[in-house]
Amino acid sequence: MVGTVEVAYVWLDKDLEDRESTVTIPTPCNCPVCGAPPDVLEDALAEFEDGDRVAYRVVCPECMAATGITGYLPESESAHARLIREAFDKWNRHELHWRFS
Repeated sequence: MVGTVEVAYVWLDKDLEDRESTVTIPTPCNCPVCGAPPDVLEDALAEFEDGDRVAYRVVCPECMAATGITGYLPESESAHARLIREAFDKWNRHELHWRFS
């Protein structure tokens, strides 16, 4: 492993209170489309849909190539961390889902 990156995220606890946490992931590879490093250090990785689903995205800031994972809203901090790691694993395997150029 070359290095690691801390990714911040917010999750809801069982009392529906926002909690902030971080997950450590291996340093993501550069974009397979244009070679730029992905935008990973912002808190805005999560998008909520219909209140019961969450999607984590990894996006290239240059060409907007992206990948991600969507699932039911996790009920624990570790479940959120697992989804984030899966999104970055997909990026590192070059499994791109979108390209908005």
